[in-house]
Amino acid sequence: MNSWINPGRNGVVSGRFWDLNFEKYTQITDFVRLSPSDGLVFLDERPDSINDGWFMVSMESYNPGDLAGLQVRDLPAIYHNKASSFTFADGHAEFHRWLDGRTLAMKFVKNGQPAPNNQDVFWLMQHATKPK
Repeated sequence: MNSWINPGRNGVVSGRFWDLNFEKYTQITDFVRLSPSDGLVFLDERPDSINDGWFMVSMESYNPGDLAGLQVRDLPAIYHNKASSFTFADGHAEFHRWLDGRTLAMKFVKNGQPAPNNQDVFWLMQHATKPK
């Protein structure tokens, strides 16, 4: 499950990552800047990346004007011909095809890893939450 969906009361379960000034979602009315049709909820996580109870999309490196500093934490499973399945907050599901070969080749690194100019990592960020 997307780490920005129900991260715990005031983010206490999730630590400092949820102290960032991004939307957190505990009910459908919390979707203000991110549309429910764009907000990912469930996905399969890559087996080597399963380390806790949610799919962490760390937004610390989020900067739409400069993608060179992007970082990635957890990795999506890629079972479907270079694509992954997602469900969204409005109830629909879709496949998303990964475009950057580096995304397909990544191995999980516990504390995250650089993903400079990786449009796939940016896509995950754009669909996980939005700045308040």
